[in-house]
Amino acid sequence: MKLLVYRKKSHTDQYLNFSSHHPLNHKLAVIRTLLERRYSVVTEEDDRKKEEHVAKAISKCGYSPWTIDRVKQDILEKSLKDEAKKVKNTRGNHRGMVVVPYVKGLSEAFARLF
Repeated sequence: MKLLVYRKKSHTDQYLNFSSHHPLNHKLAVIRTLLERRYSVVTEEDDRKKEEHVAKAISKCGYSPWTIDRVKQDILEKSLKDEAKKVKNTRGNHRGMVVVPYVKGLSEAFARLF
């Protein structure tokens, strides 16, 4: 069965603008979602190449090429870590989670501390 990403005719390729007041990880998550969808939904390689227009769409939203490269690298590293976890098959230590409201400049400092 052949699967593609469906977009309505009214779709405008507008995504979260890079200059908006959101944390960097939210902006990178936009790219990650679009890239992962390309591999998880689209079934044929020729159709995956058509999905590369996403890079042009997000560049129109102010994203630099380094953002795409960083997300691709993160995806690759995550898949390698997942494979290593499957091989080890052990349970790691959970460090916990802290949730704080986003304040530009301050939230990034908290993230580094925790």
